[in-house]
Amino acid sequence: DKNLTYRTGRCPARHQMTRLTDLVIRELPHITQVITHRFAPQDCVHAYDVFAHQRDGCVKAIFEF
Repeated sequence: DKNLTYRTGRCPARHQMTRLTDLVIRELPHITQVITHRFAPQDCVHAYDVFAHQRDGCVKAIFEF
């Protein structure tokens, strides 16, 4: 009842929307529950491959500096 709008940008998120929407409906997650992979900046090529192809169950990847 808070008149919130949920949108996604240009990324392979559409594939994950059902899974994430169900999670949000059941219980609003803390953002860290959605982050499944963390990478160092020098691993950006590998990180993109993992995220783009959803390898190892990747839902959301971040870079840690």
